[in-house]
Amino acid sequence: GYKKANIILNGVYVEGVGGGVCQASTTLYNALLNADLQILEVNKHTLPASYVWLAFDAMDSEGYSDLRFKNNTTNNIYIRTYSTDTDVFVDVYGMPFPENEKVVRRVEFLGAIPHPGDRIVKDTTGQYSNKVTYKGEYLRLKYPREGYRAKAYLDRYLNDVLVDSVLIRDETYQAQEGI
Repeated sequence: GYKKANIILNGVYVEGVGGGVCQASTTLYNALLNADLQILEVNKHTLPASYVWLAFDAMDSEGYSDLRFKNNTTNNIYIRTYSTDTDVFVDVYGMPFPENEKVVRRVEFLGAIPHPGDRIVKDTTGQYSNKVTYKGEYLRLKYPREGYRAKAYLDRYLNDVLVDSVLIRDETYQAQEGI
């Protein structure tokens, strides 16, 4: 039942089956964080996702990675999802926070990791001979990408005063060499 969309394969965005599931999972993940529910399992992408802050993505891959959470409250919760032509939304309903208390997501950008440049690979099998027509010409299979380090926090406020800050993730998105 999946349509084709972009997925990450070997450090490159390519069209594949199931692309877009991670964006739905990421939207649910951030709604769960805003509701202060317990996250049991979440994993990052190998490349930063363009639709969410660093360290706040939730990658899904069948048999390999999943988003798992627990209702750690004493009350039932209700999760509502809906969409427009361009956006997807997730609402988590349950007992409201105590008055004047709120939870806020925050990212701390720690820096970029320089990419190592390009690796030149000779086409010894002729796989790309129909794409390279001149001697000395190259075919780029993958652009180099810098990596990033970031930390994700949940900050708790009471009467608009920060009372607690919890580190929830410390992520490194590795730099990618070009080919």
